[in-house]
Amino acid sequence: MEDLLFKVLQLSLDKGATFADANIFNNKSTSVSKTNIDKTVEQNSLSGVSLRVFANGSIGYGFTNSFEKKDLLTALSNALKAANSQKGNLSFPERPSLKKTFTTPIKTDPDSVSVEEKVGFVNELFSAAKNKKILSIRAGYSDGTTKHVYADSNGSYMEQSLKRARILLFTIAKKGNNMVDFYDSLGGAVGYEVTKNAIGEFSDNIVEKTIEQLSAGASPKGNYPVVLDGTFAGVLAHESIGHPSEADFVINGRSFLAGRLGEKIASPLVSITDTPTIPSSGFYFFDHDGTLAKRTGLVKDGVLSSHLHSVETALRFGTESTGNGRMQGFGKKVFVRMSNIFFEPGKMKTEELFEGIKKGVYIIKNVCGMEDPAGGGFYVSGAMGYWIENGELTKPIRGEIVLSGSQVLEILKLVSGVSNDFETSPGACGKGHEDWVPSGTGGPHLRIDKILVGGD
Repeated sequence: MEDLLFKVLQLSLDKGATFADANIFNNKSTSVSKTNIDKTVEQNSLSGVSLRVFANGSIGYGFTNSFEKKDLLTALSNALKAANSQKGNLSFPERPSLKKTFTTPIKTDPDSVSVEEKVGFVNELFSAAKNKKILSIRAGYSDGTTKHVYADSNGSYMEQSLKRARILLFTIAKKGNNMVDFYDSLGGAVGYEVTKNAIGEFSDNIVEKTIEQLSAGASPKGNYPVVLDGTFAGVLAHESIGHPSEADFVINGRSFLAGRLGEKIASPLVSITDTPTIPSSGFYFFDHDGTLAKRTGLVKDGVLSSHLHSVETALRFGTESTGNGRMQGFGKKVFVRMSNIFFEPGKMKTEELFEGIKKGVYIIKNVCGMEDPAGGGFYVSGAMGYWIENGELTKPIRGEIVLSGSQVLEILKLVSGVSNDFETSPGACGKGHEDWVPSGTGGPHLRIDKILVGGD
């Protein structure tokens, strides 16, 4: 396959392209889910080739799910036609050719575990959540293997085998008119070992948090000091800084961070990093531009330090790619995407964050988030929380608890404490509600002096 790819890529140069590359995907996945009503087992596989050319100063794509020479040539022809149909000024930057092979370091390859054993695990997880106060349960396990090859007309040929696994447990309870829920998930760039400690502390905590909310009060409404756990802080980083830092948003005038590099935009306690190099969902060794993974400091001590770049946006900015050129898979284009984004840990102990708060809210376990990259607005919600009274945690608060605002930078300037702990959460992210890629979030606990709190 390597020789055939290089022949096709060389042919593109003969036909006027200045550069060409190819991404080959071989994906397979397993998903097992059990609810009170049904059980599902799904196994999927998908393979294909994406060809990209730089020609006439523009970029064109061609796709095929066949590895036959004639079909690759048809895809190449489509890519050349697309590039030559427009006029631009882009040319791929010079860089050395790379020959590398990478494999995700895991303990137990999910592909070596039978579907029957995975089904058995989900049944155990479901049973572990059974309780007379629990109304409904959804237990799930999923894993995926992506074998990805990148080749280009400079002679680069790299392979990476990416493994991911995840477990999820979601429970619902009801008392009178109040219906409450809680969930948690574990996983990332790990193997089947993710299931090892799921039955016990993990499942028990979810059930306990669900039941605890049956006697909890509704979310407060108003401005309060808040403390956020690492899962919540991670999604705040994702929505508030991650999306607006994606350089294609900046170029298209859809980011409130445009023109603000070097500006102090947050508290000096705030540092936000994106990196594919930690074993969360957004882990990879190189992106779909063939750029090796690297760590990118987006905010350093409150100062906006970088945007996230693909090769294309880096060319438009006159800078270097940060290794964030990603495509969902075969048949998709490369966009600027986050990998794993998080607040960097601080120096405080978690319990110190609560000190001095007379009346505030502690929020745990993010549920969802949305952002307005152009205007700077945001919305993030948590599964439940607790009142903070005179520096101590007191009564529980049922979810969802919502934090929102029209100017996220004003909120980030009010961060007054960052703990020295750290956790990550598995997830996925869409670009405009499509083109989903694995993406991790996380961080330490944060204290914010004042923020608008709302909920049910």
